[in-house]
Parts: sequence; structure tokens; C-alpha cells
Amino acid sequence: MDHKLRQAMKERQPDLRDEAKKQSLQAFKAGTVEAEATAKPSRFLTGAVFTGAFAAVSITAVLLLPVIDLQPAPVDTNDEQEMPVPDENSETKDDDQEPLPYDGPPVDLSLIGENDAMLGSIFNRGIDRRDTESYSVDMEGGNDLLFSLPDEAPFQVEKAGPLTKLTHEVDGGNLELLVNHPDADQAEAEEQKLEMLSFRYSESTSYTLSQVLRQLHDEDIRSPHAGIIPIDEEEASFYSFISETDNQFIDIVQAELYGHDIFLKAVYDLDQPELRKYTWYTLMFFGFSEEGFVIPGSEGAVHPDIDRPESVDMARRSGASDYQDQTFRLMASEELGLSIYIPEDAEYELLSHEWMKEKRITVPAQSEYSFLSLIKLNENFPESDPSAILEETFPVEEEHREALEVDDGKRFSYYSEASEGNYHAFFLLHELDGERYMTLSYSDYEDYNGGTFFSLAEIITDQAKLISEQE
Repeated sequence: MDHKLRQAMKERQPDLRDEAKKQSLQAFKAGTVEAEATAKPSRFLTGAVFTGAFAAVSITAVLLLPVIDLQPAPVDTNDEQEMPVPDENSETKDDDQEPLPYDGPPVDLSLIGENDAMLGSIFNRGIDRRDTESYSVDMEGGNDLLFSLPDEAPFQVEKAGPLTKLTHEVDGGNLELLVNHPDADQAEAEEQKLEMLSFRYSESTSYTLSQVLRQLHDEDIRSPHAGIIPIDEEEASFYSFISETDNQFIDIVQAELYGHDIFLKAVYDLDQPELRKYTWYTLMFFGFSEEGFVIPGSEGAVHPDIDRPESVDMARRSGASDYQDQTFRLMASEELGLSIYIPEDAEYELLSHEWMKEKRITVPAQSEYSFLSLIKLNENFPESDPSAILEETFPVEEEHREALEVDDGKRFSYYSEASEGNYHAFFLLHELDGERYMTLSYSDYEDYNGGTFFSLAEIITDQAKLISEQE
């Protein structure tokens, strides 16, 4: 600092002290509330630059005004994240001016804690039971999991493979969903997450799955899964952010869902809270790429003679759109040359017919008139329309028969009005290594278990394997 500038500052110091004292007394009289309104949180001061004489003036004023800060300013844990592009810029820019692109470090989720002031508003999400009473089963998926949203188009697959990225746009927001299969490249997964975490924010909070479920229970929400969101509390983390600069509300969710790590980012316009429901809906409305999805880690001990687990847990349909987890046990049939998985409490018996051998399976919880069958067809079983044989062997009626050709064989669907009640019989013919088999689902409409038995029939078909290939 040159001699003239130092001399000028020295001459002005008495005036500055008097002015500072005057401002201090005025602030004291105005009261602490007004004073706090004047003092902005520290994140808005990051752009202030003090040079030369003005730095000396400001420092002197601060030293002489201790009475203004009677209460501590609100603590904002997000200062470090906001520093590269402070929200102060949003106050001085024109309304039509776009905010500068964010080029700072990604958000460190480990630093985000609960913010009581913010928690009071983030659960306002426009949740409506009517949204969840019916939803589209038209799903798109990542690996083994398929996702959908009520009254919305399916997710778009941006990247397929063990590490799948799905996207979905709504008017006023967009969602990005990373589905990470255990076989995926974990380094690539982490890189994708960091890219999704590259954003600025001015406020943040974490919250728990229990808080989410409490809100959904209060709204009497219907979900296709037991427990509404089938995720363990310790395997889920929820975060919300507000970016005043970008006028955005941002959700981040990371969780384990049926053996897959998922990472969800949802960005909505700040003034459209009714869109925020889609974050939680994404965790509710999903299905599986297989009719019986074997839940990773649920496999029991391997059978001593057959290289398959003796028991597994599967997620499967339990109706038109609902799902349930169920335990299945291995059943090996030397007579059929197959091993299959059947419900844990199922019973079975071997029946012989002129044209086939049948392993009939019954489930105690279902009607005595409902059963499943895995059938091996004899060599002389006709390859043409076998409906006459099926009508002779099983309690169905010709006038209610309809044969449908499909890629993997023939499907025969019967509706029967037998004396015991009304039934639906579904036959699927398939082939394994040159041997012909048939799966039968015979469902009692009185128990309305058609969907359940249809699902079980497809699981038996999909999971059937030749014993000779497993020994």
C-alpha cells in the first residue's frame, strides 16, 4: 500500500468509527429479528471480495458491531457444495438469464444429514391413492427388474447390459435410474453415480424409509408389493436437495432391490411439488423379467445328486398385477426325467394315463378342485391337435375349447362348467432335448386362483430341467 493511500485511510478513521457506532446503535434499536433478516447465510457471502480501503472499512465495522449478531445464523451444511457457483448469483442475474453450468465437485452424500426445517416440506408430493389403484403393466427394465409408473409411458432404456440406465421424462421433471446387476463393472457404476451427483444445491436433507412408508400409509396407498416398498431399512438411503439457482428440487435414492443396487435421481421444477410422487412410485411399481424370479442369496444347500439348490425363494405374480415372494422346493421325478420347483407346502402324486405320465401337484391352501400337473407325453401321443385326448383325460368340455398357436408350441385353454363349479384349464406343450412335455393348470374359479395357478404353471415350465443334464 503506497504512502498516499495509507495517509488517506488514517485521516478517515475517526469518521469511520463514528459511522460504525451509529450503525450499531440503529441495529440494536431495530431488534434482533430485523438484524437477522439483514444477515444472509454464509453461502451467499462467498462471492464478496474486499480490496484496498474498502476491506479496512468493512473489518473495522464488523469489530464495532458485536451486538447485531444476538442469535446464531442458521447452519447450512451445504456451503462447500455451493461455493463454486453461489446462489447469490441467482439474486443479481436477470430473470431471463440462464444460470452458469455447474462445474464443481459431485455431491458427497456422506455429508448430508437431517435438516428439520426442510423435512417439514419435502413430504408434500401430491401422493394420491387414485394413482395407484391401477397402473400399466407395460414395463421396461434393467436386467431382471422392470419398471413402470401410473398413467405414464414406460421408462426408456438409455443403456442396456449388466449396468442398465433407464430414463423417464414428465412435464416439469425427469428421472434417471441406474440398475446395477452384481455382475456389472462396479468401477463404471461408481463413475455413473458421480456424474449423476454433479449438481449444485442450497439446501439439503436426508430422511429414512420409515418416514416414506409412514407417509404412504397415511395416504392409504395401494402397492403391488407386500410392504408397499419391498426394501430393507438398512439398505436404503433417501436425500432431497433444493437448488435456488436452478429452480430445482432434486431427489436421490440409493438402495438394494432384489439383489440389484439401484441409484435413482429425480429432478423436478421447484414450484411443482405434485411431481415428486414419481420418486417413490418408481420404488413401488416394478416387476420381473421372469415369471419366477429367483431372489439372489435365497438359495438353499445344493442337492447331493442334482446340481440344483434344494430350495429357493422366488418373486412371482399373485394375480393380474400383484407380486409375492414364495419359497419353492426342488422336486426330482425319475419317472418324468425332470427336476422342477414346486411351492414349499405342495403335495404331489404320480398318475399314469394311456397317452402320458402325470405328476399332479396340489396346494393345501387352494381348492380341492384346483391342481397343477407336469406331464410327459408318450411317443405315440399325436403331434396334431390333441384336444380329443385332453378332453378324455381331464374334466373339460369340447364346446368350451379354444386352441392357440404360439412360437413355443401349442396352448390350449378350456373353460369348464362341471357340476362341481366353473374351471379354467390351461395346457402348454413344450419340448426338452427331444422329449415332449405338457404343463397343466386347472383352476377353480370359486377361489379366484386362476392368476395364481397360471403363474405357477409357467414357473414349473420355465424351471424344469432334465435330470440327465444335472448329474
